Amino acid sequence: LRGGGGGGASNANTDQRGDETSIEQSSDEDRYSRQVYTLGARAHALVRSATVVIDGPAQSGLLYECGKNLALSGVGSVVILMDDNKESRDVHAAYHHAPLDDLGNAYQNAARAETGIDVAKEGLEELAAEYLRRLNPSLKVTLMKRSEFLAMCYGEDSSGGSKDQDVLGTNPVFMSVDRPQSTQLVLNDACRRRRGR
Repeated sequence: LRGGGGGGASNANTDQRGDETSIEQSSDEDRYSRQVYTLGARAHALVRSATVVIDGPAQSGLLYECGKNLALSGVGSVVILMDDNKESRDVHAAYHHAPLDDLGNAYQNAARAETGIDVAKEGLEELAAEYLRRLNPSLKVTLMKRSEFLAMCYGEDSSGGSKDQDVLGTNPVFMSVDRPQSTQLVLNDACRRRRGR
């Protein structure tokens, strides 16, 4: 039987909202208990605080596979780099031939069914980001144009570096998947310059 008046219900709601953070932490502890047991609490805390920047075509099966594994491993934040314009997308599409990427097509179909996102309106990048958010609700997923990322790395960010620190964290890990070597070399140079600052 439930007890009493309306005052008890409002206290229960207040307590419930106050406990959301502890419930989220508890579910994270349950979710990653094997990793904490295997790696240790300190190592898993480093994983939870890590930021990974992924650059790859949004229709790439490898991008989805890497993102999925990162989300399920408990990484704290993922930044997905997007192509800036149609010409850039066309160059990379010539390198990564999407119609032959069965894994990419399977992941996109699953993500569309799971999220209900209209790709024509929202884009493939948002589809991938929302798919990762659904895999791990505590994961922070950010979309960023490649030109913005390069500007941050080369110290040309107009916000004075605060956005850089917020989005990328202190020591991000960078992954490039299904990109031509020329793009990989540009991004490698940018990452090295950022690290040297």
